Amino acid sequence: RTAASAALASMTLRAGQPVTTIGVIGCGTIALEQVRFLRVAHPEARKALLFDHDPHRARQFGDVIGREFPQLTPIVVDRAEQVIQRGDTVAVTTTAPAPWLAGVATASGLLG
Repeated sequence: RTAASAALASMTLRAGQPVTTIGVIGCGTIALEQVRFLRVAHPEARKALLFDHDPHRARQFGDVIGREFPQLTPIVVDRAEQVIQRGDTVAVTTTAPAPWLAGVATASGLLG
């Protein structure tokens, strides 16, 4: 349900604007469901920007995305800010025990 509601929110917030780049922050199990639903909501998407604190996990997730969605080109980035700045829609799928996204949002210009 969470992935479906995120996709619905993305469709609503984008209000008919095309989504060519899906961003993903956190590349664990939850992320795959998010991408599945976002692909249904935005079939025009052609790139997936991926960030995880563990670069190896991000690369592995990119391999999975490439196999499951051949029309999506996975791109692993070095910083979460890059996902926020360059993604048309962004799924945040972290389960970190300590908050860290406020700093990312501030650095990306989303928060003052």
